[in-house]
Amino acid sequence: MWRLFTRSSLLSPAASTVAADWGLLHQCTASSLLFSSGPAGAAQFAFRSVQTSSVTRADAGPPASTAPPDFGGGPHSSGSAGGGGGRNMGLILLLPAAVAAGLGAWQLARREDKQAMLDQRLAAMQAEPQDAHTLGDRTPEFTPAFASGILDEPETIFIGPRVRSAMGGTIGGKLVVTPLRDEACGGAALVIRGWAPTDWQPSRTASEEPVRVEGVLRSSEQPGGFVPDNVPGRGPGDPHAQWYWLDGPAIARSVGLPPDTPLLEQVASNRPRDTGPSTMEILGGRTSSLGNAPPSYPAPRTREELLRFPVMPEGHLNYAATWLTLSLFIGAAGVMAMRKRRRPPYS
Repeated sequence: MWRLFTRSSLLSPAASTVAADWGLLHQCTASSLLFSSGPAGAAQFAFRSVQTSSVTRADAGPPASTAPPDFGGGPHSSGSAGGGGGRNMGLILLLPAAVAAGLGAWQLARREDKQAMLDQRLAAMQAEPQDAHTLGDRTPEFTPAFASGILDEPETIFIGPRVRSAMGGTIGGKLVVTPLRDEACGGAALVIRGWAPTDWQPSRTASEEPVRVEGVLRSSEQPGGFVPDNVPGRGPGDPHAQWYWLDGPAIARSVGLPPDTPLLEQVASNRPRDTGPSTMEILGGRTSSLGNAPPSYPAPRTREELLRFPVMPEGHLNYAATWLTLSLFIGAAGVMAMRKRRRPPYS
């Protein structure tokens, strides 16, 4: 009966406890027979004691845990709303804050570079104009210069496409480059005459009267990574020729001039820029006062336009302020998330 009751204690922990108490009572009863049974009774008592202890310990199971309940705020908590979750969210927010701070610093560096370029260009334009044929390769860009000769318009090269803003939109066009040959001294120059619409075409015959072109020295453009390579073709009249960016030596070779031919950009006088009729004049039909004379092309840039960039230093400063302010707010949100602790649900 004792063995049957002990084995039945495997059904529940409570039954194990009862079996242990019953086994203790059995041992006490058996010990009273020890003195009357002699050595054989003592050996039988010891064997049954060991057997009962083994069965009782095996059936009792592991002790119950006494650890306090975890509310998710400890260092090993994995709750999404606990302290660990707040720290993770803070670290995630610090990444875009660092990126925004880097972009702000880059805009500040761009502002310094753009301001240095503007100062250098303005200082070079303060010099007196010189003959372009006498200037060497080390002459600073945008140095005032002039050249005289005959414009060889049939040899005109078009660089483009180049767009121009007008009346709230953009107009497709091209940059016009024409050789200027001085037969008296045997010199030549490549003149950047300005912008012209796509459908504009130069004269098919060379000018017979010499002209004097005043402007500034220019250097070849540095194409970006997405600008295609130029296709010089067999000459200016080749329909397969395509020039995407200004390459002075290559253009000079294509028209039969030395590669070191100076590149001179013509500068317009301080005249009102042709911007076309205003919106109010178009809506009111008052366009007769503008005359019927078509605009003159190519249209060279003015001195003020040469000192203008697509993004001026003030624009870079505004961009930097925007990025740095965004970095400040995102970084503050990240720090607040890292310092946040969730309170236990039972208080």
